[in-house]
Parts: sequence; structure tokens; C-alpha cells
Amino acid sequence: MAQVNDKTVRVWDLCEGKQIHSLGRHPHHATCVKFDRVNRLVYSVCASYVKVWDIRTSNVVCVQTLCSSGTSLSASSSLSSQIQQGETPINDIALSGTGHVLYMATGEKVKIWDVRQSRVFGTLSGGHQAPIMCMIVDGMGDSQDLVVTGSKDHYIKVRNTGVDVALSSGEIKLWRLPQVANIMTMSTGHLLHLSV
Repeated sequence: MAQVNDKTVRVWDLCEGKQIHSLGRHPHHATCVKFDRVNRLVYSVCASYVKVWDIRTSNVVCVQTLCSSGTSLSASSSLSSQIQQGETPINDIALSGTGHVLYMATGEKVKIWDVRQSRVFGTLSGGHQAPIMCMIVDGMGDSQDLVVTGSKDHYIKVRNTGVDVALSSGEIKLWRLPQVANIMTMSTGHLLHLSV
């Protein structure tokens, strides 16, 4: 998948080297895209919205739109190019291993969505003093996920959603950065152990 500045998200077949879908109707350029391999859905972030796309057939459709406020809109709703009152920018999203839970970083909080029911059922808050810019989720089994968030406050927080408490102190101060863009991407699925 690729995000482009023409307000679309493009889905590519890398083996064939060709574009297979173009997902449009974003009010601005998409800032984040995730693919749910289990359910074959694409999630695209644009400002304070997450559009959910069903790409199982050649007739790709937006099936719903999730808002940073916790509301859900029909797929055909027109979206404003301005962030509406009560909404905040979405900086990152992550999916659980089953694809049934979507984590949405908005401001200093992470909203937890049940995507099957299109509703927010939890919030991770109280951990950061500045906007969360990146996160990664690792399934721990038994309906528990490990959620690691990186913020402009220069902290990384590690939370276990099964017990909803920070692990250890929850604060790992790795380094002081003049600017935080993307702290780290961990794709191994293993917890990073540090001794400082």
C-alpha cells in the first residue's frame, strides 16, 4: 500500500508490480495505512477519521468511517476537510492480531475500538503528557494485548490491555530527542528488554 498526495491510498500487487486498487474519497491526504490480513480490510487515517475499506472483491468499498471522538459514520457520509469540534487529529493506529480491535492514538490517549460493533469500549489514558505519535501492538493471548506508545513527551509507555495497568513503572526514558518523529518500529513481535 502507498499513501499519495492526491487524497487516495493505492494497493499494489508487488509480485505483479501493478496497482490493484485506488481508495479515494479522503478529505486530505492519508497519513497512516494499516492492512488487516485476517479480515482483508484496509484502514486509512485522514485527519480525525479512519476509513475502513473492504478489499475482498474487485469492487472495493468503504464500509464505515470511525471518528476520533468515538462516533462511527456511515460509509457514504461526506467528511469535512476541517477538523470538526469535538474531534482531534489521529496520529497512528494499530490492530490486534485478530483484527477485531483497533487502537487509535489521538492526543495523549489511545481509544480502543471493537471494529465488529463499530464502538469504542476502552481508553488508555493518563500516561503521556504530549500527543502519542507512534505505537505498536503485540497480542499476548487470552484477549490481552501489549500496547507500546511513543510520545512527544520523550517517553515510551508499555501497557497491558488485559489488566489496564502500566507494566513496571510504564516509563522507559531511552534518550532525549530535540524532535520526535518516529521513535522506533519493532516488527519482531518480541518485547524489547533494556537495562539502563
